[in-house]
Amino acid sequence: MVLAVEGLCASYGEGDAAPGGAGLVAAAVGRAVGLAAGRRGARASLPHDRHDGASSPSRAECNGRTAPAAPVFRGVTFHLAQSEMACLVGPSGVGKTTLLRVLAGLHPYDAGGFSVTPPPGRDPSVILVFQDYLLFPHLTVRDNVAFGLRARGVGRRDRADRARDMLADFGIGDLAHRYPAHLSAGQRQRVALARALVCNPALLLLDEPFANLDRSLRLETAAYVRDTVRRYGVTTLSVTHDLEEAFAVSDRIGVMLHGRLAQFGTPAELYGRPASLEVARFLGPVNVLDGPACTAFGLPLPGGCLCGGGDDCAPLALRPEGLAAIPDPDGPAVVARAVFTGQVTRLTLVPARMAAREPVRGDGPSLPAVPQLVVHTLRADMPEGTRVRVTLA
Repeated sequence: MVLAVEGLCASYGEGDAAPGGAGLVAAAVGRAVGLAAGRRGARASLPHDRHDGASSPSRAECNGRTAPAAPVFRGVTFHLAQSEMACLVGPSGVGKTTLLRVLAGLHPYDAGGFSVTPPPGRDPSVILVFQDYLLFPHLTVRDNVAFGLRARGVGRRDRADRARDMLADFGIGDLAHRYPAHLSAGQRQRVALARALVCNPALLLLDEPFANLDRSLRLETAAYVRDTVRRYGVTTLSVTHDLEEAFAVSDRIGVMLHGRLAQFGTPAELYGRPASLEVARFLGPVNVLDGPACTAFGLPLPGGCLCGGGDDCAPLALRPEGLAAIPDPDGPAVVARAVFTGQVTRLTLVPARMAAREPVRGDGPSLPAVPQLVVHTLRADMPEGTRVRVTLA
């Protein structure tokens, strides 16, 4: 196991702001392990822990009073094996990037711990590639890539050879003498990844690696990065807000909700067997049906549920692709809205006998909102107002 995270907790607090340029540079080239800025307190109890230990619980000053700082995340536990590529997703503010900064040594943690065990022949460092890449503007592409080797005391000829080979492998050898200001966003990203991988790290951390790229280039670049990182066999943990990107590149995905790791598993497990209805809803649209709604749409009540019987499990929860809508002049449902999304048409269905009723909010319990279903279809012959029957796909 390359990375083992056990019960990790972290808070915001006084002194927890990002360290200066030296700390960021250290993380970018992999020298933050064992040199964590702001780390204090007793040593963590995890075996093989290469860090200086957990900090004491953070506290914030307000009007001369000391109070416990607000938690960022708590109780995070997961493990990554060699060459595994994992991704953290979740709403803004749940602690995804802070977790990366803890692992890179840029943010103190309050409890739990983590260990990084480098495979044979790998540098014991953890390298964080920041969202804005943090390339040195006064250095050429070649010197940027070689900087981490220089910091490790590698000889000039050896680091020049390794930097040249890495640039060639990334297909940017012709950019070796350019400066970052003369590169596109995609080229800067490749330089930052080359600078990280040339050091042969034990763990690579990526913070929103494709956020600065055009939408049309994201998935293409994500696939390239996935193939490149796997070719080098580097264990990788990234953070993203793009679910399509996460599903495209990850061996496993962690969903963080309310400061906790709600589920950690393969993309198929998360999408097809989410641990809770909240996880299911975060990963995409969900139709939640009870008995009366199923009756209104002419659907049977099967024995299972999408979220596998979790605490907030509904009688029936299905993805939009779990249902099919078929034109039928006597069907129990009508298309209230049809939106072409570029891949499929998203149909919003309401019961035909209630189609004329608008959803009512706050007017008393006697007029509940009209139940709705969301169905994805490849058909383009069901405009608004079409009567349909609904079946389980």
